[in-house]
Amino acid sequence: TGKYITTTYDYEAPIREWGELSKRYYAIKRVALFTKTFNDLVTKTRAVEGVVKSATKGIDIFTRVADDGATIIVLRNLGEATQLTKLIYNDKIYPLYTNIRVPGRNAKIVLLNYSIANTPFKMIYTSSEPLMLLKHGDEAVVIVYGDIFEVGEIAVEAPNIAVEYLQNVEVVEAGENRAVLRYIHGNEDRVAVLRSGESKLYVMA
Repeated sequence: TGKYITTTYDYEAPIREWGELSKRYYAIKRVALFTKTFNDLVTKTRAVEGVVKSATKGIDIFTRVADDGATIIVLRNLGEATQLTKLIYNDKIYPLYTNIRVPGRNAKIVLLNYSIANTPFKMIYTSSEPLMLLKHGDEAVVIVYGDIFEVGEIAVEAPNIAVEYLQNVEVVEAGENRAVLRYIHGNEDRVAVLRSGESKLYVMA
């Protein structure tokens, strides 16, 4: 192996010369899981400039938008320091209660206005990265990712939405048709179960 080599040419490769999995490997894996399980969204969007803006200087925004308004947003922080920001979209500011955290020299994917097919649920925004979407009939599971101690927030709309179960998740807003959830990423599971009619949405962080 190359474990004791004093010079290296891997340039932050996903798998290092000595076989160790680097942070880049896990970042690529997260993107792969997202594109695989949110494939219906990825394939129906197109690149559009200027739709979404960052409230913080130094954050680049790249967006892909579907005809129904569903939007994939990539936030890129080219600086060394972690930045906190919000998104400006159609004169509205998201997230409502927290910020989106983008580590230095990193990028983050978030969603706006994504309707989950065959369910009544619409994800208005996420501040955590969407990792996986699993569906079974009219039920869905959304798994989001964030660094440990990162505060995450997700807003979901559906007719007569109700919160059925919470584990390490706080409801910061509850209305007839919208619920806003907040949580802190950590080693323990964060789970919320939302119901609309006979449909359920499981949110896991």
